[in-house]
Amino acid sequence: RFWLGFALLCITTTLLISNPWWRSATAPKYQEGDVARESIISPSDISFADPEEAERLRIQAKDAVKPIFRYESNKSEQAIQGFVSSWEMLQRHGGESNGERPASNADAKGEVHWTGPGGPDVGRVLSSRSFTRNELDAVRSAIGESAQGYIYDDSERQYFASDVFVFDRSKPNQRSTVTMPESNWTALSAARGKLQTRLNGIKSLSPKEIDAFYKAASILIEPSVSYDSVATEQARAAAAENVRPQNITLKRGQKIVDEGGIITQDVVAKIAAVQQYTAASRQASRSLGVLLFVTALYWVAWKFTQHRGTLSRLALSADKTFALLGFVVVIQTALMTALFKLAEFTAFQNVRAPMNDPSLWAFAIPFATASLLMTLLADRPTALFTGMLTALIAGILAPRGLEFAVYAAIASSVAVYGIGRYRSRQTVTIAGALIGGASAVLAVAVLAYAQQPFILDTVLLPLATGLASGIITAAVTAVLLPFCESIFGVLTDVKLLELSN
Repeated sequence: RFWLGFALLCITTTLLISNPWWRSATAPKYQEGDVARESIISPSDISFADPEEAERLRIQAKDAVKPIFRYESNKSEQAIQGFVSSWEMLQRHGGESNGERPASNADAKGEVHWTGPGGPDVGRVLSSRSFTRNELDAVRSAIGESAQGYIYDDSERQYFASDVFVFDRSKPNQRSTVTMPESNWTALSAARGKLQTRLNGIKSLSPKEIDAFYKAASILIEPSVSYDSVATEQARAAAAENVRPQNITLKRGQKIVDEGGIITQDVVAKIAAVQQYTAASRQASRSLGVLLFVTALYWVAWKFTQHRGTLSRLALSADKTFALLGFVVVIQTALMTALFKLAEFTAFQNVRAPMNDPSLWAFAIPFATASLLMTLLADRPTALFTGMLTALIAGILAPRGLEFAVYAAIASSVAVYGIGRYRSRQTVTIAGALIGGASAVLAVAVLAYAQQPFILDTVLLPLATGLASGIITAAVTAVLLPFCESIFGVLTDVKLLELSN
């Protein structure tokens, strides 16, 4: 039963340190123009085809394809022919029925044979009198000029670009490029407005006749250029298919970017290659390595507690002491894992230095919680050993392993030797204040070791997070202390005083 618990303890701690799903999900995502938060080096020889880069190139290739429009050059002749055909039909039926009265274009029964747009109302107006040849020529001219040129439907303005391709339906093999079509082409509404203006210029027509001619002819003015969505999408699909993913080749130890360097598009692709390689090929081996490290650390912890024997003051056996130590270490590891990720998330939400540095936010993590708990629940040597063990785990989790391992080790030592006997609940608060002050000084020391610039913002943030570390340590310890006392049956001095009361 002991060794099953030992194995469960090792596996749980390993998953908290190196969970393949969590690590891949929280890998830093860089975009072009960002500043590198750490130096990135290729861990091995890597040959990688970046799917995101390939997709970006496909989108770029599709966007480069100009919209395709089809042009019909005979739309003006069709408009004139449509009007003339309807007019001749009206004249023919009117002439056959009543040849003695050429001014009337209605048959003997009073019916109007108008087949053009507008219906019988337009036909009655147009058959009410005989129009002169000059008037009819002016109407045909107005229709022809209004329907001439490149006319587009107003709804297709959304497909315009700075340049568009135009294919003439009468010459399908020829293609021309039109620049700024919105400026060089005419909207359908504007073309029909031009027809209205031209008809208003014919002085011999009454307003009622002008309105009838407009209704009869405006519908005949149609777009001569239209957006060909099928041809455009086919051209874009062909352009995207012609894009081939670029292979990225990296050598072991090759530096991709230095800390503080500007991320370019090429660097983004290389970082993606390293992250993909790490997630696919190295994560399992890393988890195995962490498991072996954790197993070795717990084995040393077991031997330490075994040789210390029973703690006479608290009547804790070696097995119970090790169980308490393992429980506290698991809680500390889970706390550090969650807060390291929170520090990264907080840094990624800021773009200005030093707020975008996750290592500065990580100083607020309560690294001394485990050692403070063990000091109050067990004895100082066991608490110090627990603090060193969790400091090593902090070094594995932290982006700057050495600095944070030392930071956590010293903060834990302050928690062990900086307080006296646990005589009252206020002891935890006093310990938290002491740890906060020491952590603030240690944070500035780490800042100096990392050769960060000593400016006001850069110094104030580690001071604040260091002080916050002490406050959080006291708060977490105050919550966990009664819980541990009850589970492991530890009778601390304060617990005895409470029982005596």
